[in-house]
Amino acid sequence: MHDLPDYLWPAKGKYGLRDYEKVFQAQNGNDIYDLRGIDRSSGCVVIVRPDQHIASILPLTAHEELSKFFDVFMIEQT
Repeated sequence: MHDLPDYLWPAKGKYGLRDYEKVFQAQNGNDIYDLRGIDRSSGCVVIVRPDQHIASILPLTAHEELSKFFDVFMIEQT
């Protein structure tokens, strides 16, 4: 685990401590693309809430679905 890149094991808080419960790595034998039904060649958009919950996973071409997702709670700025 200590060999993971920083972006997979983020430091947090005032002192930049590493939280062992916040290590992001797929389990061996589980292919995240297959588990989530993501096409490897075209990719996806992952919407992650501030609490690290994955709110939605959409294809890159899902412009309307992405807009509808944010229209529910975002306020238009003038």
